[in-house]
Amino acid sequence: MAQEETIFREIPKNQSEIIRISRSVHNGYTGINIRVWYIDEETEKYLPTRKGVWIPLGLAPEVSNALLEALGQMGQEVTAAVKARETAARSREAAKNAATVEATT
Repeated sequence: MAQEETIFREIPKNQSEIIRISRSVHNGYTGINIRVWYIDEETEKYLPTRKGVWIPLGLAPEVSNALLEALGQMGQEVTAAVKARETAARSREAAKNAATVEATT
């Protein structure tokens, strides 16, 4: 895949996958790689899937603007989805903390 990679963000998609956003150099060209990665059960390391897109650096601003425009048009749908995701994340964190407390007592 990429010859060089700088990871910007890893966003949990579900229990076994993340969406990784990174800067990558592939065949001498620099771009933004947005790809789904999964946990390999044997090695317990993340590996890339074919699900994703590599955006040449020159097109990245246009793609970013289009995403912002789409999000702006979706408005309330996005706000509700973000709130639901944040609530779920807080619930997972609380459960994890409770399990840690139980394990240490």
